[in-house]
Formats: sequence, structure tokens, C-alpha cells
Amino acid sequence: MTEPVTRTRERPRPAPRRRGRLLLAGLATLIALTTFTIAGPAVAGSRETGAKAQERAAAVILARDRARFLARYAADPDRPFTTSFMAFRRELHGSALYRVLQLMPKGGLLHVHATGIGEAEWVVRRAFTEPDTYIYWGPASETWARGQLAAYPQGGVPEGFIATADLERAVPGLRARLLRLYTLGPEDASIPDIWTEFEAIFQRLDVFVSYRPVFIAYYRQSFLTLARDGVQFVEIHTSMDPLTTRGGGTVADLDVLAAYRRALAGVRARYPSFGLRIILCTWRGATVEEAAAQVARERALAAAAPGIVHGFDIVAHEGTGHSNAFYAPALTTLPRVPLYLHAGESLSPEDTNVQEALDLGALRIGHGLNMGLFPGLEQRVRDRRVTVEVCPLSNQALRYVPDLRHHPARGWLRRGTRIALGSDDPSIFGTRGLTDDFAMAYLSWHLSLPRLKQLALRSITASTLPPERRERQRGLFERRWRSWVAAVAASGAAR
Repeated sequence: MTEPVTRTRERPRPAPRRRGRLLLAGLATLIALTTFTIAGPAVAGSRETGAKAQERAAAVILARDRARFLARYAADPDRPFTTSFMAFRRELHGSALYRVLQLMPKGGLLHVHATGIGEAEWVVRRAFTEPDTYIYWGPASETWARGQLAAYPQGGVPEGFIATADLERAVPGLRARLLRLYTLGPEDASIPDIWTEFEAIFQRLDVFVSYRPVFIAYYRQSFLTLARDGVQFVEIHTSMDPLTTRGGGTVADLDVLAAYRRALAGVRARYPSFGLRIILCTWRGATVEEAAAQVARERALAAAAPGIVHGFDIVAHEGTGHSNAFYAPALTTLPRVPLYLHAGESLSPEDTNVQEALDLGALRIGHGLNMGLFPGLEQRVRDRRVTVEVCPLSNQALRYVPDLRHHPARGWLRRGTRIALGSDDPSIFGTRGLTDDFAMAYLSWHLSLPRLKQLALRSITASTLPPERRERQRGLFERRWRSWVAAVAASGAAR
């Protein structure tokens, strides 16, 4: 998911891995130093001139790293764009380009789902360290999915569940098998309906991640990963289901928000500006009455926690669930809730969710992949100044865009449609933070450095944040961007 650092005759050339670590550390140090310098007083004209020169130099360096990376695939030029990311990520992560983009400020993450926000590897490790954790290892049924995790601290373990330690002794390579069950990778290529497996993964993970001790640790680690990756704030799309406790009970709503805050506090000790917003969801199998109850819940939670809860979404497979218009009676009741709706995660001309989202007044649209099937629809999205949340690696993993070079967002950008990049469900797709989606977009769509900045800034201007917080996040982003550009430009001579 290297190039040598500066060398002298007195210092031997480091081994490749060591060179990569030195380059990463050097860039991080330069960013820290330039952040301090840029934040101080300066002559505006000379700083602007210097910043433009640095941006041009950084753009040349990034383009050079992209060309060098793609040159590796001269014999198989399709590989970077058509290979399952789970199979390709190690090649990307070992590149100089990836290491530079990893340090790039990325603004906010606007499109990510609760259970899918973290890393599957973390979940597997936790399953073997969290007391009273069990795995269902029987045949799949309507109730349980093979590999489903759950904690039973008070006993009452259902039939078919086996303690993790016991199962590991009985099943060779169990952890690797679980990792495959919790992700979508090349081993799933033969599955005819990828959404069936995708939804089964959520079933395998949801109960375990909704166990309060795991929940807090999972989100703390997920937020930390995002902050390290240059993400300033995250907007989680979630139904905010109740959590189970060590005592065997459940907690809901304000207690769930308290668990989120506790996870956030653990990250803010190191990244004090990192922020969290929650967009409450219902699913496409809900009745109108159930959706209305969830809308009312959003209003109550937004009133109780206005700094965190803001907005509403409808999630799940558009091909098998209800349309956005079906829920209009629930979504149009007063006072209206802000809408950030999934729409157009489909290749079907029968799916009219994008039009319906616009009719309902949605402020953002998630995915929008089938817009091109409807004449004039993309222009309508532009006219309404609606931002499309684009998740390239999710779209590839779920087989909507097998070749990332042909993603419709490439054309949307050229035509002025507003987009922001998201990761959707990184734990399932094997991505980390936002660097993977930014890197593959940069490679696949042949983006410029100003375009990368535009994508990151859009995540701030299209966020759910109130205006004053949005401006603070934008100011922080601009300072970090100048620091990163200066560091990349300064590293050019060293590479």
C-alpha cells in the first residue's frame, strides 16, 4: 500500500528499508520545523513567492515519484489499477510516493462507516487478548456467520461459539483465516454476489466491536491512525446501536456518545485538534416508521450533543433496499434534519437515488457512481453545489469500478463537480487512513498537486462543521499544507 536519502562518501548507502525510514523521518522533521517557521511573522509578498516556488518543486518531486513507481509495471501496466488492493497494497506502501503522501495533510474524512473504520488486523489481535471472547465456528445460518466474534463475560455462550484460545489450538493458521473472513481480497474473486460477503463481514464484527471495552479501544486506535495519517477530523456514518457491558447489560445514546468521547480523549492527548462528528443512519430495509423514529433520535441527540451529532443518512445495498424517495415522509418532517445521503452506489439505470437525494435537499451524496446514466444529472449536482463523497478503493472492491483509471470521478473533477475522497470501510478493504485512496487517485487519475489540495480542502468546506469551526480547520490545514510542501521541496535535493 525508495529512493536514497542524501549520501556522502563518508556515510555508506543504507539498505532500502533503512533509507525509506530515514526519508520518512527526515520529512516529518522538516514538516515540524517549517510549521514553526511558517506560523511566525513573515513578509507576505516574499512568503507567497517562496510558497509558489516550493509548490512547483514539490509537484515535480511527486510527479517524478509517480513516474518511477509506475515504471516498475512497464511489463504489466494494468496491474496497479486493476489488482485487488489487498493484494497490491504492500507494493504501494513500499514506495517513496506513498511515504510522501502519508505525511500530506488530508483535511477531514467525510465518508466512513462505524464498524469498518479501523483495521481488521487490530480486531484479530484483540480477539485473542480480550477476556471471554468467542468465535462462532459452525455452519453459517440466519443467526450466525462463520467467524463471528462476540464477548460473553457473564457466560451464556451460544452453541457453536468456541473460546478463541481453544479454537486456535484446534485450527492451524486460525488468525490468517479470520483475517480473510474479515476483509475483501483476491480470495473472494469467485464469489458471485460480493455484497453478500460484504454484509456478512459486518455481521462477523458488529457484536464484538459493540462490546464497550472493545468499542472504546477500537475507536481510540482508529482515531489515532487517522490523526497520524494527516486527517484532522472524521465524520462517522452510524446507526449508533447500543453497547453491551462487562456486566452483561446494555447502554445507549448518551452513554454511547460518552464512549466515543472517551476514545476521542485518548487521541487528543497527542493530537489536540482532532475532531469527531456523527451522522446518524437508518438502513434501507427499515420501514418508514422506523426511519422516522431514527430521524427523531437524531434531533434529540443533536440537541444533547450539538458539537458531535449532526445529520442523517440511509445506508446499505441500493440494489436490494428501499429508495431514498421511499423515506421522504420521514425525512421531510419538521424541523428538517441535514441530509448526507448515500445515492448512486450502483451501475443500474433503475437506481434513481441521486435524483431523489437532490429532490430531498441532500447536502452531500455518497458515491454517485451511476450519475452518468441520467442526462443532465451531473450538471444538476454541480448547480446545487452538492459534494460527492468518492471512495475509489471501496468502489473497486465492490466491483463497481474494476479499473481505477476509469472511475467516473476522474471526469467529474475535470468538469468541475465537487468531490471529496472517503475510505468507506477501511478495515474491510485493507486500507489505512486516507493515504491509500489519495495515492491511488493520484496514480490512476494523473492528478496534479493543486488537485490534491483541492480534494483535501473540499472535505473541510463540505463538512458538517459550523462555519467558525470550519474556518479553524481550514486555517490549520493551510498551515500544515505549507509545511508539508516546504518539506517535500526541501527533500528533493536529498533524494
